[in-house]
Amino acid sequence: MTIDTTKKYSFNGKIINDNNEEWPALVYLEYDEYDPRILKCSLGLENISTWPTVLENLQANPRIVGETPEGQNILIKYIGFSGAIRFPAKRGEVDLLYVTATQGYLGSVPFTTGTYVFTVTLLNAPSVRISGYQESSYLGEIKRGRKPDDGISLKSDLGNICIGNYYELKEAHVGIEYADVQIEMTQLIVSNKFNNQIIVEESIDHIENEIEDILTLLTFINRRSIEWYEIELRYRETGKAPRSLVSVKRRKIRSINDSNPDPLFSQNELKKGLLSKLVEAYKHSPLRIIIERSIIFLTASYERETIESQLQAVYSAIEAIANPLSKKNKMYYSPKKNLNEKKRTSPISKRIFNLISIYKINCWDFGDPTKIDLMSMIDDMFKRRNKMMHTGTIGDMKLLYADLIRLRALCERVILAELGFNDDDLFFSDAYRELRTLYKWP
Repeated sequence: MTIDTTKKYSFNGKIINDNNEEWPALVYLEYDEYDPRILKCSLGLENISTWPTVLENLQANPRIVGETPEGQNILIKYIGFSGAIRFPAKRGEVDLLYVTATQGYLGSVPFTTGTYVFTVTLLNAPSVRISGYQESSYLGEIKRGRKPDDGISLKSDLGNICIGNYYELKEAHVGIEYADVQIEMTQLIVSNKFNNQIIVEESIDHIENEIEDILTLLTFINRRSIEWYEIELRYRETGKAPRSLVSVKRRKIRSINDSNPDPLFSQNELKKGLLSKLVEAYKHSPLRIIIERSIIFLTASYERETIESQLQAVYSAIEAIANPLSKKNKMYYSPKKNLNEKKRTSPISKRIFNLISIYKINCWDFGDPTKIDLMSMIDDMFKRRNKMMHTGTIGDMKLLYADLIRLRALCERVILAELGFNDDDLFFSDAYRELRTLYKWP
């Protein structure tokens, strides 16, 4: 069974920018409805002696506009390109890089009273996977095993948010017959009423800003990068003969990583309000930027391919959060001797050990407490870190692997404790199964 979900368009468009410069272009656009890695756009250009002044001036916000053969308005933005030039015909072919494409209505919504639904499609996040199952018969009959609206709910400035795995039906060939095949997608859905003038592009900006913190925390919880690749905006007018408008923005994202670690929290705990509380705590944290930086490094430690690069990332993650928390809690190695001398901070291993005590970080699963000394374990971790980083010596791979698993767990727990969540009972049952396999290790 094959399903063709590729969309290909070619149309006459033009490049425009904020300086009112423009140039005609033949536009080739290709994307896959369900594969976030595929979004290609190339341009065929004439008279290459003049078009670079329009295309290269990124400060003037260049973009491509036009209308697809299906009659949809389209706006394509980019922040880079590569091209080939053919002389003497003076023709150019350009591939756009870092492309986003918005199709549908792009102006002001022509009615001021109604409802909207913004649907944001994400990379799959196990922590928000809906419980239950769905299956279809040979002829495409759908048998649901859960409620279609069973998801994690949050409140936001834009309206009610529901996050979960949802299903779309796609007609496909099954032998010589047709059947409706279910496509599973992780989506974030925002719905609300409105009674004012709305501009579509501003709505896209608002939804991107609103979900930024949610995606950062889902990245943290799922231990892998969670990004959006499609935003669909639907507006419906209130009245006896309501009008409807649709606009869809797509972007290409990096290749999906094959790593599949267990999430920190289960969907059930997140549904009880944990995700909503985490988002609020993160938004209002004075260390929000610091925590975000640490999460980026921490996620990289799961997604990078070699243990050396994973260790480098987790070292950066723990240092990114430990250093500011040390200053916050005034952990100094020695007092200032005079006003012009800076206070010296304590070694990183000692600061981390003190943070464990201050924040009451539970480390019971780091090893058998009757056989290990936690301070010595942490000190040995950073001795191996210094040896690897400063001399390039890798050392015992088993010990380095144990360091990687323990430092990931420690960094996650420090971040959660700083946000006010230090309850072991909330963790997903398999969140730290790798850590438990090290229980008898030195």
